[in-house]
Order: sequence, then structure tokens, then C-alpha cells
Amino acid sequence: KAGAKNEEVTKAVERVATAYGVNPLATVRMHQMKRFVIDGVKEVALKEPTADDLEQGEEKVPECTFEQAEVYAVDVAMSTGDGKVKPGDLRTTV
Repeated sequence: KAGAKNEEVTKAVERVATAYGVNPLATVRMHQMKRFVIDGVKEVALKEPTADDLEQGEEKVPECTFEQAEVYAVDVAMSTGDGKVKPGDLRTTV
């Protein structure tokens, strides 16, 4: 909705995740899309970084306001674990 802030979307994602008993992945972000540009300037975090995340190099997403006719790629990634990405021994296949 035009005039809404990206932090409001982050809080809504966290509320839904809590309701379903899962955690959003801390490093996943939704990006604004423009013509010929896949990852635009504006971003929406799925989860607010904790103090530990910030200490380990995770960046806080700057606040932005949505405008009329903007397009966003909605990436949603949830985990039943702690919401942190960990390297695995097995190769991912689809």
C-alpha cells in the first residue's frame, strides 16, 4: 500500500511466522524491481537483525516508504529452526 513502510511488512511477516510456529530466515530480503533491474534500491527484511546478527556483519535494512505503482519480488523463506542459515554436508537438489 502506498505510504506504508518496509518495517511494517517485516513486523507482519514476523507475526505470521509466530502464528505458524516458524522463524523467518534472517538473511532473506525482498527487493524492489524496476525495468531491467532485478534488485532495486528499496528492500524489505523478513526478520529484524538481532544484536548478535549485527555484530556478525548483518546489515539493518534502511527504512523506506512504498510508493504508488512500485513492484517488489516477494521472497519468503521460513525455518522450524532458529532462522539462521547454516552450511550443510549434503548438496541441495530439486
